[in-house]
Amino acid sequence: EQIEPLIEGHREAYEAKKAAETAAKAARREQILVEKEKIVAEAESLALSESWKVTGDRLKVLLDEWKSAPRLDKKADADLWKRFSSSRNKFDKRRRTHFSQLEAVSEKVSSAKEAIVAEAEKLATSTDWVATARRFKALMDQWKAAGRGKRNDDAKLWARFKAAQDQFFTAKNADLEKREVSMV
Repeated sequence: EQIEPLIEGHREAYEAKKAAETAAKAARREQILVEKEKIVAEAESLALSESWKVTGDRLKVLLDEWKSAPRLDKKADADLWKRFSSSRNKFDKRRRTHFSQLEAVSEKVSSAKEAIVAEAEKLATSTDWVATARRFKALMDQWKAAGRGKRNDDAKLWARFKAAQDQFFTAKNADLEKREVSMV
């Protein structure tokens, strides 16, 4: 008879402890869910960003946060991961497309400028001063209209164009001086 209340007291303490543990576990799960949902929401908000470097770096940090976050149940984790991964993939695909298009434009610009330089180099030794000077002006206009290519390529092509142009105009000016001297 005396043992009965003692056992009942232990049972109540055990049930209370178990209920507290279940509540704590549920609260912890909810906290993890909120943290992961926040990571996913930020990734989704970045999917359409065009700040390629900053966003790429931020997505790496979010991935690290995801990896270090505690796990939820398999289904909840899988559903959240699917959203997170989808956002990263959408951003990566857009970034690859963007840089691929830039590369295509850059190649087109380099090709156009290569043709301009080739013509300028052919004209560098011309003695048809008036027509060639006009053609160099037209080539300069074409150069400006061609747009910007890769900085390094543009710099090399510009140096070649400028050298050809300088060679022509130096010879033209020398010839002009020679004529002026002979007229005096």
